[in-house]
Amino acid sequence: MLTKISLTNFKRHRDLTITFDDGINATRGANEAGKSSLLHAIAYALFGTKALPHSLDDTVTWGCDTKTLKVELSLEVSGESYTFKRGKSGAEVIKAGEVFVTGQNEVTAFASNLLGADGNASTKLMFASQNGLRGALEEGPKALSQMIEDLAGFDTFDTIMEAAQEKLVLGAPSMLEDRLKQAQAALEEASEVVPEEPNQASHDAEMAAHEAMLETMKAGVPEAQKNVELATDKLAAASTLFLKRNAIETSIAQTSQRVNIEMSSVAGHEANAGKTMPDVAGLEVTYNEALEYDKRSNAYSIFVKAPQGDRYTGTREQFDAELSVFKLSFDENKAELRRIEQAVVLLNATRINHDTCEKCGQDVTHLENVVKTNTEVDRQLAELLPRKLELQVLIASQTGVQAEFDGYLKLERNLAATLSKISGYITLDESVYPPVPTWSGSIPGDVGPDTKAYKERLDNAKEETASITQATTRLEMARAQLEKSQAELTALQVELREFVGPDAEDILGLTAAKDEAVSAKLVLEGNIILRRQEMNAKADEFKSAKTIWASAVSRVEASKKQIAQCQKDIETLGFNNALVKKLRAIRPAVADKLWNTVLASVSVMFSQMRGQESWVTKTKEGFKVNGQAVESLSGSTLDLLGLSIRCALLKTFLPQCSLLILDEPAHGCDAERTEALIGFIAGAGFRQTILVTHEDISESMANNIIQL
Repeated sequence: MLTKISLTNFKRHRDLTITFDDGINATRGANEAGKSSLLHAIAYALFGTKALPHSLDDTVTWGCDTKTLKVELSLEVSGESYTFKRGKSGAEVIKAGEVFVTGQNEVTAFASNLLGADGNASTKLMFASQNGLRGALEEGPKALSQMIEDLAGFDTFDTIMEAAQEKLVLGAPSMLEDRLKQAQAALEEASEVVPEEPNQASHDAEMAAHEAMLETMKAGVPEAQKNVELATDKLAAASTLFLKRNAIETSIAQTSQRVNIEMSSVAGHEANAGKTMPDVAGLEVTYNEALEYDKRSNAYSIFVKAPQGDRYTGTREQFDAELSVFKLSFDENKAELRRIEQAVVLLNATRINHDTCEKCGQDVTHLENVVKTNTEVDRQLAELLPRKLELQVLIASQTGVQAEFDGYLKLERNLAATLSKISGYITLDESVYPPVPTWSGSIPGDVGPDTKAYKERLDNAKEETASITQATTRLEMARAQLEKSQAELTALQVELREFVGPDAEDILGLTAAKDEAVSAKLVLEGNIILRRQEMNAKADEFKSAKTIWASAVSRVEASKKQIAQCQKDIETLGFNNALVKKLRAIRPAVADKLWNTVLASVSVMFSQMRGQESWVTKTKEGFKVNGQAVESLSGSTLDLLGLSIRCALLKTFLPQCSLLILDEPAHGCDAERTEALIGFIAGAGFRQTILVTHEDISESMANNIIQL
């Protein structure tokens, strides 16, 4: 059973918490108060977005982020308590204070396992909307048959058949017999073209001779490499010295150019650094005084527009105490009136109003038990009705007093929002509620200082001060950089005069010697590569001949294996075809037994609600009641039949889920049929029923009334 649900930003409900009890929980409220939304929230908590009529973006409260939508549902199943939490960011199930299941799909699967059916079947059986009470009845016998087979675990038959069709070889043996003939022909063809096997010993001797010649050539590589390294080292050492001279000459040219630029920069900064600083401190004092005047003026404007209204003649503590006493009395009176109204409904239901017996047709008005029952009902009603009228008058009077209290609270909320902005400029008289504000100090005049102009002057002064300070800093940096660059230029000029190293002709001679050593090494390595390529070609040629021979032998062996496999498959095929034929004969017999069980329960429940004996049967054309097609029944009668089917399926296939959720089930019924329907629900044996309704009789029979 459900115990509690909390909704955050779910359709019309920004923050709603409801506690459920055993028995009938009647949910009432004005149109568009969010009664059906409460049922959608229960389905969403259990089965996710697939159970909603709209997407999460269309379900979240208007103007709120979809990520803020949350639903938390607590329920009890088989003595264990679970809490389902779900939102866009994730879902989880809490058990014994710890996370038990997590993940959107995982939580949905857990709910399906807990209730004994998947989300689609559970919502069709447990949840009945205002226009969907008939449920699977309107989808026809075929759809209802599929639902019953799913609930009864008929998918086991389907799994076996699918596995048989997927994993077993089925069908006529002609194709396998053709494959056997082809395999036998292939064996004859492959046996005629097997070549002579290549000589491995002759091939190994030839490759050994090539390998010896290759080793001789490889022995000369280290000497050639040593010559290349020596020539390369000499060239590198000379190139380093040659490049160093070029680097010194380039650095002298670049440094000389930098010195000239830095001298020009110093001259420019000297002109900007000599300006006079403005009086920033004095301008800041003037501007802050103007700002303070503006704040006081704005606060006074808010003060004169503060909300007005009647006040309670007493302090906040006195107001809270009187309101608490009043609420206690008001709630007690409403609870007593509700109990009396429920007792009146039950008494009226006890009265015997018909004059003749429904079975034999004889007059019953003179019978002693009829007279005694009706006399006792009239006596108890006479005792209850005066108190009921007295309570109705008293509650009407208290409703006006409640409105007066609400007015004081509304004025306090509106006034608090205004006074919080000017708390430093007022005093409060708290001898009444809400307190009365009084302006403190002088009242600002109509014309104040030109704050904008003061701000402009202050900003200009700060900008000018920063410019002068920046120019002074840059001048000091420019002078230091110029001094550093001049010293660097002098050091480079001295280094160039004292430098000793090779010239361009020396570099050209060393480069030619290195190229000659590299060329000799490359020729030797090229010959080695050619020798290896020749060896690889001969190895590939031998391998190819070996592969051709092995392939021919393999074709012969493969043909033999295929012949044996085809003979085995023909034998297996006959056994598989006989097995599948027997499986197909089992399912119809089990389905007929299920139908007989379900329709017997439906007939009993439907007869009880309808008030007359009604036997429900199923044919190929559809459902029939007492031999007549259901299409001839009225809309309310079809609703009773649809509810009977739901209850029968729940009792038969989901006995552990003693929960029924109905949205306006009697919206198309008259008073008598409504009493019969609600009476059936009350006695149907469900541990808990969530009922959205406007009928007084539904509310009078309820164990718990939820007001939205």
